[in-house]
Amino acid sequence: MLLTQVTFPYLLFMSLTALQGGILNSLHQFMHAAAAPILLNVVMIIALAIVVPFALPFEDVAYALAWAMTVAGVGQFLWMVIACHRAGMDLHLPRPRLTPRCASSSA
Repeated sequence: MLLTQVTFPYLLFMSLTALQGGILNSLHQFMHAAAAPILLNVVMIIALAIVVPFALPFEDVAYALAWAMTVAGVGQFLWMVIACHRAGMDLHLPRPRLTPRCASSSA
């Protein structure tokens, strides 16, 4: 159960990374979307090579890899944010707002 909770944010970041990869692909910029999974591999290798032998707060290798996956998801998302920004396509997710009409219909 704990491993699922730790890795769950990866789904959000991976979804946003795929969206940004599609944006870049539509602009004929394929390198960043293709190279983003490399970051996952690098973070996993670092977690196995550095964190696990020193056994910091992790009692099990699975916890180190779960946290590495979440960190890699954030890293991939930030990588794609920078790539989209350089391509001139910033992703702005609108913040939901509650209007009087919506407030009356939900009550």
